Amino acid sequence: MPLTRRRFLAGSLRVLGGGTALVAASACDPLGRSGPRPRRSPSPGPDPLLELLAAERALLSQYDVVLARFPAAPGAAAVRADHAAHVDALRALVHAPAAASPAPVSPPGTTAAAVAMLRAAETSAAARATDACLAAPAARAALLGSIAACETAHLVLLR
Repeated sequence: MPLTRRRFLAGSLRVLGGGTALVAASACDPLGRSGPRPRRSPSPGPDPLLELLAAERALLSQYDVVLARFPAAPGAAAVRADHAAHVDALRALVHAPAAASPAPVSPPGTTAAAVAMLRAAETSAAARATDACLAAPAARAALLGSIAACETAHLVLLR
């Protein structure tokens, strides 16, 4: 069988440990090369990405709490910077109004427990971003696929 982009990504991402989420994200081709995407009529309600933006803000808040208590948590500062960029990109995409601050989070008692909490949050975030990518129109799919891939890669950094 010839090596396709999709097979390459699937094999590469399994090595990272987040193959399932990223394989799904790799199906989000902004140029439509992976097949026709169904056209959707715009919904009259709020932007569906507002929920993803709120979740990213909450995740950013979790990192702030963990880093305030455990500034040397492995990989947390770099990953926090990525989430700040995700919030900025999503805010620009959906033109969201200012939102209320997320509910405060209490950090676990040890660095290991804090990192485990962040890893669980990253797993959920990757699934959310992948689902959003697969449901998004082509104009948004590239950004959402990148966010989904980034969330999964964070699991490698948080050890």
